[in-house]
Amino acid sequence: MIQKSTMNALHNVTNPYQGTEKKVLCLCSAGLLRSPTAAFVLQHKFGYNTRAAGVTDYALIPVSQALLKWADE
Repeated sequence: MIQKSTMNALHNVTNPYQGTEKKVLCLCSAGLLRSPTAAFVLQHKFGYNTRAAGVTDYALIPVSQALLKWADE
């Protein structure tokens, strides 16, 4: 059974107001420096819709099922 918070997160990633730009998820270990920097550059230089997250337990924003579903790349 999927938890309610996961269901809400999955609903949010299909929000029609996200725009039509390619959605890029940038990942690094902690989500503190490398992935946010990559997301910033991809958004401002190329116009992608970006998010950043980390893959470890101590990540600032841990990667989730919702973020993986949200991303095109």
